[in-house]
Amino acid sequence: MAKRRKFTSEFKTELVLEVLSGASSQAELCRRHHLNEDQLSKWKQQFLEKAPSLFDSTDKQSSELQKREVPPFIQTIKSEKLRQVFSLKFDRHQIP
Repeated sequence: MAKRRKFTSEFKTELVLEVLSGASSQAELCRRHHLNEDQLSKWKQQFLEKAPSLFDSTDKQSSELQKREVPPFIQTIKSEKLRQVFSLKFDRHQIP
């Protein structure tokens, strides 16, 4: 029986941001990395569900964030990809 592959958080984040930014289609990324589309859909759903909690301003969370160092994968994500993702999200949900 084949051994299950394990993917790093950095890898998952990179793929999800690439899909959300529109740089590559989900099908294209899955073919390139030999993934099932359901797997990438789950990662994308997890990312989008947890994203709002990053901006919660509770005292407990704030103090925890101050104690921790910024993870290396956040430093390596290119700001251009983030700008593309967020501009894409805001363009879709513009308030009249």
